[in-house]
Amino acid sequence: MQRLIPRAKQQQRGFTLIEVILVVLIVGIIISMAGLSVNQGGIERLLAEDAKGVAAKLKLLSEEATLTGHQYAIRIHQQGMEYWLYEEQNWLPLKGDRAYRPKQWKGAYRIALKVEEDKAEIPPKDALQPVPQIYFFSSGELTAFTLLLALDDSVTSEHTPSWLIQGVPTGKIEVRRASEEEIGYSAL
Repeated sequence: MQRLIPRAKQQQRGFTLIEVILVVLIVGIIISMAGLSVNQGGIERLLAEDAKGVAAKLKLLSEEATLTGHQYAIRIHQQGMEYWLYEEQNWLPLKGDRAYRPKQWKGAYRIALKVEEDKAEIPPKDALQPVPQIYFFSSGELTAFTLLLALDDSVTSEHTPSWLIQGVPTGKIEVRRASEEEIGYSAL
């Protein structure tokens, strides 16, 4: 004969819906808090990578101008920068060279450029008559410039991490973190 066991005495297995929802909610809160604390460091890291990468490319472009005897230039715009070549009495965007593809900034940056002690305009990418701002000559010389890359003020409220890339006419290019005084230079 089969014995019937009352339901109340049977063992229940698994979790209730409320327990599952509570665990998912707690895990979601922990992940979002971790994401917020890492996000600021990640943005600062991207800014440093962009600044160091730009400086390295500019050094390479300067060396290439000396080795090949060509004149090169760069055009900095709000979304990134482009490389140009002087050919047949015209400045033309450099195409076909994988090392010099147009560069897009990795983050939302405030950009300021000073060329030979004068503030230079940072146009939008799609300006009607784009022209380069910094020139690299086959003699090894270049246009003196200072480029400031800083996190957009809306991204950070404590301090504004920023980097300076400087080039002198003799061809030397340096990159370093900007001091608090230099950050005000963005107003030039």
